[in-house]
Amino acid sequence: MSLPKMSFAGIRMFLNILWMICWKFEKNFGGRCTKRFLWSLAKRSLTAKKPLLIRIYILVGVIRGQGIPVVYNTLKKVYKTHEIDYPDLDFWYHRFYTGDYDLDYDRSRDPKPLVFSDLNLEAAYSIFKELQPPDRIPVRKVSKNICVLIDSMRTIIDNVWLIVSLLNETETRFHWVSVKHSHNGPESARNDIKKAFDYLSFHLNLPGYGIDDFMLSFPLGVQCEDIFEEFINSLRQPLHVRKLRFKLCTLTEIFLLLQRVKPLILKEIQISYQEGEHDMEIFDKIKVLEQWKLADELILPGHLIGPVEHYCYFKKITIELRVLRPEDRHPIRQLLHESRKIEHLRIIFHRRFTYKELQELFDAEEHGSRQMFIRIPATQEHYLITFLHSLHKTDINIIKVKGWEPMRAHRGQRLP
Repeated sequence: MSLPKMSFAGIRMFLNILWMICWKFEKNFGGRCTKRFLWSLAKRSLTAKKPLLIRIYILVGVIRGQGIPVVYNTLKKVYKTHEIDYPDLDFWYHRFYTGDYDLDYDRSRDPKPLVFSDLNLEAAYSIFKELQPPDRIPVRKVSKNICVLIDSMRTIIDNVWLIVSLLNETETRFHWVSVKHSHNGPESARNDIKKAFDYLSFHLNLPGYGIDDFMLSFPLGVQCEDIFEEFINSLRQPLHVRKLRFKLCTLTEIFLLLQRVKPLILKEIQISYQEGEHDMEIFDKIKVLEQWKLADELILPGHLIGPVEHYCYFKKITIELRVLRPEDRHPIRQLLHESRKIEHLRIIFHRRFTYKELQELFDAEEHGSRQMFIRIPATQEHYLITFLHSLHKTDINIIKVKGWEPMRAHRGQRLP
């Protein structure tokens, strides 16, 4: 007579149930089942096949008052992970937990449970849209369909800032997280910049990402053009950036990044750069880029670079001048008279100007105590000039006004 085939998992469960019967049964398990029921489970566990034996493990876990995670970890000790169906475990656990201990229940009579792939695209899209951008990255790896769905989403990142300070640290702020590296000296700063660019490159190469504000700020004395070129070459797709800000970058770095930004989407450029030997040659390359020509706004914390014709593409220009040089007067007037697109020119001077000085600077006509205007030849348009004094600054706004007829404020008469 041959003995029935027994498994290691079955013997282990048999011994476990015997311990339950013998060790303080009435105190620990008497309210949930009888010794006769446990003995029947022990006998079945010796010869049970894998599906039934897994159900016995779950039932014993419920009787012992264990939660689903504890039961799952117990099963992992005797079975491989792929052999355990977690939804099936969840079903049997809650069935036994309600007091139904029937191990032979036929689940084929139940309706087929819905899975994630049964959701329509609109419902799935709504669910994934609620996830934060970093949480979508691991979800993309679940299946090809989910990856395609997540990649079809447009995620607008509030800001991407890479700020380097030799006196403090390198900070990479990427929408939801800020990564900081403490460093000492230029060489340490180079290593931290490399880490920061690797971090940015990974995220910016994911599909469907748009950036509202992208700022790069490098300190003087740190040579990192080779690291920056490596970062630019690692980008596999154009950057969808609305505002691009450079602080203390070289014109070469500005040119390289502008090339990788998608035109039309870029609306604002802010440039503060480290001066070099070949600035004019590089700026000649920048001025012909579509990204430069199609942007709406330019902010220059300094003097105009090169001929005025390079700036006639912008609707709004902001210039901040610490010193008004004699050679700055003509380009400002020329920009107003020759540009057909400019609608707003803002100039911030780091000194107080009198009304008379401003009137001579712009060759403007008087219009009230804090306003003046410039006629635009051969049109019915004017530039209305307003200015505001602060402690040590003069903030001047020059706005193009269409169909406006200036009047003398003190007489109430239209100008001829």
